[in-house]
Amino acid sequence: MKDINEKTVSNWKETIEELKNNLDCCGINSDYLSPFATYIYSAYINKIPILLAGKNTIEVAKAISYIFNGNDICILDCNRSIDKTFSNEVVIIKNFINSDKTVEITDLLIKRDKFYLINVSHFEDLCFLPSSFFNYALPVVLDYIIDEAFVFDKLVYCNKTKIYTDSENKRYNLFENKKKLKKLMDTLRISRLSQWNYLKIFSESYSLGEAININTDIIVFMLPYAYITTQLEILKTFMLNNSFSKKIIDFIEILSN
Repeated sequence: MKDINEKTVSNWKETIEELKNNLDCCGINSDYLSPFATYIYSAYINKIPILLAGKNTIEVAKAISYIFNGNDICILDCNRSIDKTFSNEVVIIKNFINSDKTVEITDLLIKRDKFYLINVSHFEDLCFLPSSFFNYALPVVLDYIIDEAFVFDKLVYCNKTKIYTDSENKRYNLFENKKKLKKLMDTLRISRLSQWNYLKIFSESYSLGEAININTDIIVFMLPYAYITTQLEILKTFMLNNSFSKKIIDFIEILSN
């Protein structure tokens, strides 16, 4: 990987643009690039931990960290003793599955004093986690939204010219598609705590207006949860009964086989 380039940002729009650049370099599909960057920004603002699983997870996590931490990366390796004396805004956690640090890491996630990204190289391994763990970290399967082309030499890190928060944005409690998403989450038996976390990310994201729609909501968040909890057929039936995009229904069909 070549040297990381520095960019100065002063607001959320500039930050999301630079985040899109980094995620593009990591191979995120163009159809999901803008929505995924917006979801990640929203999760960062709300300090909701994200569990990244599948292809290229550690590189994607680093690309995200460069935006919010600058060029300073903080990685907690569960194969080693956990040093909790970090000051970074974003913390990357790796080697979590089957580690003996589950309780220790869960305690960190509960604090929500940082934006935590957990990396799992093979998304099939998420089935080893109890569904209750997703009360603390929301799963995203990168294989669903990533291509094979990686161009790491164009990554950037951000130097914030001021501290800015989500107060710069309007927040809509009754955002578009909330009712349909709530019905879907009830159908998938997602816990009230997890639903609250999803809805906070969706609410923030819809207020930012970066190409967010019900299809991207499902591919990035609902589909991974349905897969991990063996509810793909339930998700497919719900989508068939509610006139969703045939393209996504066909994608779910492929995953089911």
